[in-house]
Amino acid sequence: MRTFVFTEAKSNKFWNIELSGKTFTVTFGRVGTNGQSQMKGFADAATAKKEHDKLVAEKLKKGYVETTASTPAPAKPAKPEPSTEQKALEAALVAHPDEATAHAVYGDYLVEAGDPRGELVQVQLALEDETRPKADRDALRKREKALLKKHAGEWMGEAGRFLVGEWSGKDKPYHGAFARGWLDTVRTLPVPEMLIEAVAKSPEARMLRRLEVIYDMRYHPFDFDQFIEKLNGVLTEDEQLDEEGFYMSDPGTLLPPLAGSPYLTNLRVLKYGFSDDHPRGPSHSTMVSPFGSKAAELLDVLKNCPRLEELYLNTDLRPIDTVFSSKLLGNLRVFQYYYGTNYSDYRSRANPYPLSVLAQNKALKNLATLRLHPGRETTIDIDEFDALVRSKNLPALAHLQVHMTTFGDEGADRLVSSGILKRLKTLDIGYGNMTDDGARVLAACPDLKNLEVLDVSKNALTRAGISALKGAGVRIVADDQHSNDEGDDTYNEYLYSVDWE
Repeated sequence: MRTFVFTEAKSNKFWNIELSGKTFTVTFGRVGTNGQSQMKGFADAATAKKEHDKLVAEKLKKGYVETTASTPAPAKPAKPEPSTEQKALEAALVAHPDEATAHAVYGDYLVEAGDPRGELVQVQLALEDETRPKADRDALRKREKALLKKHAGEWMGEAGRFLVGEWSGKDKPYHGAFARGWLDTVRTLPVPEMLIEAVAKSPEARMLRRLEVIYDMRYHPFDFDQFIEKLNGVLTEDEQLDEEGFYMSDPGTLLPPLAGSPYLTNLRVLKYGFSDDHPRGPSHSTMVSPFGSKAAELLDVLKNCPRLEELYLNTDLRPIDTVFSSKLLGNLRVFQYYYGTNYSDYRSRANPYPLSVLAQNKALKNLATLRLHPGRETTIDIDEFDALVRSKNLPALAHLQVHMTTFGDEGADRLVSSGILKRLKTLDIGYGNMTDDGARVLAACPDLKNLEVLDVSKNALTRAGISALKGAGVRIVADDQHSNDEGDDTYNEYLYSVDWE
């Protein structure tokens, strides 16, 4: 371990660094205290040594004085580099990530090499067999828990220092989970952005299937400090937050690290922006905007995600038409775009939801679910809606959600005449102003019976309109209807429902 001190009129602090194989540990703080410690991992020992030397040089340049004892303690033996065979097995997994046999071979290899992660691979593969007796599964779960408790941080790579701690877990904003012995799921607030960077540069994330970078609507932004204060302890000295311990990423800083990552080729689900599971329904906060608004940055990420199947964009991206027209969406089964257009400038944008562009995208042949919920006071244009429901480029579309509309009964006419009801299984046209007249048009359409669920919540229906729809033999959801009187204060209230402030 190498030790250093820095002393001046208002400062008396120490900084120590200990190199061990692919990792080093930094300890720092005021002289006379225990300080804080952080561990940082790298892809190999050479990189760790290079970064170690770089930090030492930086400290010396800043005026730190080395106080290392003349005979340093012997360094811990470096962890051996992966063998050529292990690298070949991992390359095969990256190329064919869904093949259970390849994972089994890899797990057996690690076990024979004395690597405990091999046992995790075996245990989690065994748990995929739901026909196993309960006693066997309970024993496997217990062993899985023990292995992860001891090794999860190490097996997550650089992201482990953020994803393992009392602030993380299934019911908390920060969460990391494993499948088949690999990091499979990451969920994080947009703070600290160093976590997103850590995931992007960690080869341990090569099998990552689900990534969620979300502003969790369960928490007010100023409640983030309950997590940030504790996460502060794992940041390096150069990553420290401001004096109040509150940190919100600047717009445009979250996507670029992901765009530069070579480790997202197995990603299947990407969720980015505000969460959409608030008890009040789809809603976002106008207080913060940490997610940026450049569609080009998102497209740069998608270039590295050839297996992506579900894309949830819950924030305004500009220009969104470049996303809607992109061939990079060709593998999508689920596409969601919520909260497009910020309230502050919605009037200056002629077409915040250019669905006609989406309708013309011939790459969307696999898209089965499309969900749209504009932002505050932004609505979907009737002609754009018409282009969407008449599109010949969405042959697999079976589940459609279109919220925040003002075209009411005319929208019902367009739906019926388009013929899309012949193939839809679920239709959600909530958050609109359709009246009983529109409901009767839908109810009279013989194709309506093809639907499994029709959601017309937050429209302007009376009991008569709802009864007409139910009489068509379709399961109807019709919660929270509003007034049909344009002079009523509640007439357009639904257009503000996305803002929970």
